[in-house]
Amino acid sequence: MSEPENSVFVDKRSSDEHLDYDSYLKIDDLRRLQKCRSKEHDEHLFIVIHQVYELWFKELDVEISSVLDMMKDLRQIDVMMLTIVSRLQRVTVIMKILVDQIKVLETMTPLDFLDFRHELGTGTGFQSVQFRLIEAKLGIRQGDRVGHGKTYKEQYKPRHEDYGKQLNKAEERGSTLFDLLESWLESRADQTFWEKYCKGIDEFMKEEEEREMKKGRLQQHRETKHSFEEFKVKSGYMKKKFRLSFEAAQGAIMIIQKRDDPRFHTSYQLVSLLMDLDSLLMHWRNNHSLFVHRMIGSKIGTGGSGGYEYLKQTVQSDSYRIYADLFKFSSFIIPRRCMMTEHAGNTGTTDDKQS
Repeated sequence: MSEPENSVFVDKRSSDEHLDYDSYLKIDDLRRLQKCRSKEHDEHLFIVIHQVYELWFKELDVEISSVLDMMKDLRQIDVMMLTIVSRLQRVTVIMKILVDQIKVLETMTPLDFLDFRHELGTGTGFQSVQFRLIEAKLGIRQGDRVGHGKTYKEQYKPRHEDYGKQLNKAEERGSTLFDLLESWLESRADQTFWEKYCKGIDEFMKEEEEREMKKGRLQQHRETKHSFEEFKVKSGYMKKKFRLSFEAAQGAIMIIQKRDDPRFHTSYQLVSLLMDLDSLLMHWRNNHSLFVHRMIGSKIGTGGSGGYEYLKQTVQSDSYRIYADLFKFSSFIIPRRCMMTEHAGNTGTTDDKQS
């Protein structure tokens, strides 16, 4: 398994024989990393919080990179599924910590922050190379990003050339978690299931038509029916501008519809965890933007961005919702009763190979 390129491993043979807590964790080195540029009390808190963020970003990079390695070979995904799910569970727990960590910063008042803000120079969270790498590995494309003058690579290339190379590698087509998810879902697609699902849609629409007729909402029902009819076929699906391919959508729908089948339990967990991760990332962006608004109002950001206005756009833009299609597919789930025969569409999915 390959690790992120910035990971450092120590040869145990050359380490101190009298290893203890402090020396193992390099506590003295860690404590010396907080270098305040002012005498303001809250600057120390500001530095610690952001350094902790960067440490968690490093751990996220380690976990996400390991998932990417395991998902590169479609033949091995079923065998490694439990480990993949376990690593993604860890990623979501870390993200919950990052979301809540902003609460500690919120104990600082805008006036407290203003007393040392000038010491930040042009420093800004936009410059976090690790967070950019995480975003790229998850599947955010350069063209999806909200504009901020020069691109990230253009603005910070001289200082972070190595990271720039890693960023280029992370954004390569087929190498992101989104790309690997798409390939895996495509491999799950099963025509027998899809035919049964389409018949189930017809049954569901008949039920809905009777109910909506009684409520006087036939026009809305016709629009819903038309949307389902489009979703059934590739040409109609493409009109809806989903990011995932039609074949990937077929695989995702089968996993979601058949979640009660033991063979699909861990596959459904994987899909569900990616939705959790998507939600947590947006929650983090929202909390961050609100914190910035609270601290600086409508002032320009230290890095020259629009500050809160820029961050607000990243919250409102659907392009930052990497796995939004998985949420959208809920519009096309049908009741269990409309799927007439149990276990139709047998595939090679064997979620329990590790158990």
